[in-house]
Amino acid sequence: TKQWNSVTLPWMSIGYSLRLTPLHMLTFYNAIANQGVMVKPLFTTSVTNGGRVISKNNIEIINPAICSKSSIDKILPFLIKVVDQGTAKSIKNTNYKIAGKTSTTLLDYGLSEINTENGEENIKKYQASFIGFFPANKPKYSCIVLVNNPKKNGFYGGAVAAPIFKEISDKVFASDISLHQSIDNEIEKERKNGAGLGLRSYEQERVRAALGSDGEFALR
Repeated sequence: TKQWNSVTLPWMSIGYSLRLTPLHMLTFYNAIANQGVMVKPLFTTSVTNGGRVISKNNIEIINPAICSKSSIDKILPFLIKVVDQGTAKSIKNTNYKIAGKTSTTLLDYGLSEINTENGEENIKKYQASFIGFFPANKPKYSCIVLVNNPKKNGFYGGAVAAPIFKEISDKVFASDISLHQSIDNEIEKERKNGAGLGLRSYEQERVRAALGSDGEFALR
């Protein structure tokens, strides 16, 4: 707090003056996908040797509710609109919905463009990122992409990091047959109900979206 000033709080609202690791951010977004339940990240579910399970890592809940149900209901549509209509609309596709958020950060914020000591110009450096999960109506996978000081395609998160996320998510989607079956079922159900596949599906499947096929949290 010794380095805070009159503009610190406003800048914190858009991500400056804070230091969080990518894993911290991904854990937070996983909690949104899990209907507000924050779980400790797991790098492995179990350790095996010769086909025999030596140890198993159990799910550890950090916070059973990071916010109210009504807050989650309000947040998710905005994250979907980021991809459908907003700064990441370039990765929108018809096969599955992505929910997420772009970010563009100016590194070493506060440095002047001209170094007054030697008169040389300081070249601004940026960090572009995109974090999200999919399928948005029934999350199973999440990912965060950070590009430090990008050199091509500008420096905005939607132009640099989001396409990388889309490349990863496309490969995951193509390799996971369960996603295709789930989406086919959703489309058929919506067709019978006479409605389009959209945010309404999220409302109907809110509880099931937080659980995997094994009855456990889908993202951890």
